[in-house]
Amino acid sequence: MYEQKDGVIKELKKDEVSALTKDEIHLLHLLLNKHYILKISKGYKEDGRLILTEGPLMNLQEHITAIIPKDHLAILNIKFLNRKIKAGLEMQNRNI
Repeated sequence: MYEQKDGVIKELKKDEVSALTKDEIHLLHLLLNKHYILKISKGYKEDGRLILTEGPLMNLQEHITAIIPKDHLAILNIKFLNRKIKAGLEMQNRNI
């Protein structure tokens, strides 16, 4: 029996066995809030380093390999469904 799930990802399930790996499920738990929404993280640059102040990327800061401020994106060196993860990142002034 196949069941279609609503939300960020459609997941194939059969008898409560997920098509996702344990690592992928763990990653979703880190990134998504209790409503299954990936919130935008916020941070600023100090001495060339990214300092995150809030959001789910705080749990994954060591995996951020690049930021694209004009697109409000952080690129992580973690693959999900064979693609690198891109997550929302709002850069702020340090004084805010």
